[in-house]
Amino acid sequence: MIDREHFQFLKVKYSHWSSWAIWSAAGETPKSNVGDLSVFEGDNFLQFLNPEIFLVGLNISRGDIKNPLANFHDARAEATDYKIRYALTDSALWGGYMTDIIKDRSGPANLNSTISGNSGYKAGSKAVWEQGVSNGEEEGIGTTHTPYP
Repeated sequence: MIDREHFQFLKVKYSHWSSWAIWSAAGETPKSNVGDLSVFEGDNFLQFLNPEIFLVGLNISRGDIKNPLANFHDARAEATDYKIRYALTDSALWGGYMTDIIKDRSGPANLNSTISGNSGYKAGSKAVWEQGVSNGEEEGIGTTHTPYP
């Protein structure tokens, strides 16, 4: 569990890249309620957040994310975020922090072409990091240290 102050810091700073692995329950269809961000209202949800779990995707699979914490909570009909909800429900990973390693690049991605330079990134790990790849330290959220002032 994290406190409200730490949650707010992460929400403001990383809100369009990251989220948490909690969702509203599915309704009549498997995709229903996957984009319901009201799960992050109030304070009761904080007890379900687990900053010891860090789930990492490659990059945002769609264009601009307009709402904070909407990454991995896509309500569009063509989206498949409901599969993540299904896979994590009642698992030890529920409540984990979710982010993408490649920031500010959306659409289908292939890790091999990203690293090799065939996707518009320069080849080589340093150049890739400079193009918007998280090094993991910046978003560190572990409970043993505080990443904000």
